[in-house]
Amino acid sequence: MYSYVPKSTVKPCKKLCMTCISEAQRALRKKHGITFQIYVVGSGSSNLVTRWDDEPFDMDFNAVIQMLPDEFHKDQKKLKDVFRQELDKALTSSGFSYGQDSTSAITYIHNDGTKTDFSLDIGIIITNNAGEYQRLIHNKATVPEQFIWNEVCDSHDIREKTGCIQKANLWNNLCDQYLVLKNKYAGNNDHPSFTIYVETVNLVWQTIPEKEKLYG
Repeated sequence: MYSYVPKSTVKPCKKLCMTCISEAQRALRKKHGITFQIYVVGSGSSNLVTRWDDEPFDMDFNAVIQMLPDEFHKDQKKLKDVFRQELDKALTSSGFSYGQDSTSAITYIHNDGTKTDFSLDIGIIITNNAGEYQRLIHNKATVPEQFIWNEVCDSHDIREKTGCIQKANLWNNLCDQYLVLKNKYAGNNDHPSFTIYVETVNLVWQTIPEKEKLYG
């Protein structure tokens, strides 16, 4: 069963991840003309990191693309490959494994010298013309395998809705609901953490009275 990881445990791990990803971010901009923003799934100032029983916990980050050259628009496999290559260079020198091409992310395992203590999942995200987030998915079940942009429904104003929830003092409700959904979707690869987070925000946002006055 999923439970929350203490902030004191998460904080140094988050700092290490941000340092390494920032290094890869600079390399991707310089070598490939790719720019992106880095976001922790959920709120960077809040604890939404979960673990299953006593297993290593997951750190989930999104790389939200800002600028993407045409060659990568046309070849999503190439995009994920260059991300993984630059992330490998930045992460493996800090106790991480080489990246694994997961369905909806690039996955790294961190070892503290004696055992695995946490994993790092980095999702690649773009925004479509409607402002909705789209996550790069590697569909391994098709022949041939496909790399596609999968829309995260109702995600276009997720940051504004999060602000409304905080203004309405409903953040604890969001934390409770997020944990419920994490356990509900446990083991379901169609529901990565970011998708669960978006669903949670929309569910809690709908409970806000007079939300039009709070919006934004």
